[in-house]
Amino acid sequence: MGHRRIAYISGPLSTEVGRLRKKGFCDRLLSLANDDDNLHLQSVEGHFDYASGEESARKLLVGEFHTRPTAIAAASDQQAIGVLRFARDLGLEVPSELSIAGFDDIALAKLVVPSLTSVSQRTDEMARIAVNHLMSKEPLINDDQLVETYLCPRESTGPVRKA
Repeated sequence: MGHRRIAYISGPLSTEVGRLRKKGFCDRLLSLANDDDNLHLQSVEGHFDYASGEESARKLLVGEFHTRPTAIAAASDQQAIGVLRFARDLGLEVPSELSIAGFDDIALAKLVVPSLTSVSQRTDEMARIAVNHLMSKEPLINDDQLVETYLCPRESTGPVRKA
């Protein structure tokens, strides 16, 4: 969507899920960038909750307009909803001045205004894998399995506004 000043709000980096989501986001973003993209990536560590989203947004959005991110991705929808709230308190228009995306596709993501773009996990597939492991007579070894995710685009993201 043309964004080049992008911020990521991670979960706690002391947790594996916090580290893996950040690594996945940053690795993918950097793989899509060209040398001439003038990409500026900021990262703030938070927790997976609403208050952390508000606090992280304060760190990212208060300051100079020309250095402020035009897009923020959060490691959880709760964080992203906190960013939505703080952006509204600052008077920022979402998505024309700031795009926001979350992760988990919780039910509330469809209900907030504007509705939240989110990455959805295949929880049905994760549940199936977990039940199969529980029912198996084989001992469980560290058998990490990747489960595909998909993007649910909604109203909180849009093209970067040209100056």
